[in-house]
Amino acid sequence: MTQVVFDATALLALLEAETPHQALDDLVGSAVLSAIGADEVLTVLGRRGVPLAQAMALVIDTGIHIVDFTYEHATAAARIQADPAGAALGVSARAALALGLVLDATVVTADPALERFAHLGVRVAPVA
Repeated sequence: MTQVVFDATALLALLEAETPHQALDDLVGSAVLSAIGADEVLTVLGRRGVPLAQAMALVIDTGIHIVDFTYEHATAAARIQADPAGAALGVSARAALALGLVLDATVVTADPALERFAHLGVRVAPVA
């Protein structure tokens, strides 16, 4: 299966689904998540009352591979930030798009705003 990048919104959609989300379940085994995206997921879950240890276990139990944020990712994220539409994105969204560019992988997201970046060469697949 081709590798895909989950952004934080995609992983949160998977974790918070009241019923199984088959499309995301099918992708998570080949998915990677930036460490910055993992921080966002853990932070959001914490704000919703999930203890950190439980939140960490939830993320790990998905089987998603967490990827360190490197200088190469940082420079790709900076190019996204320089785009007029990029200024409105948070660091986690930019990290996901950057990882997609560096890995030449599709970014899976529940955030429709990320679809505006196709002109930069990143492929984005919305969560259905």
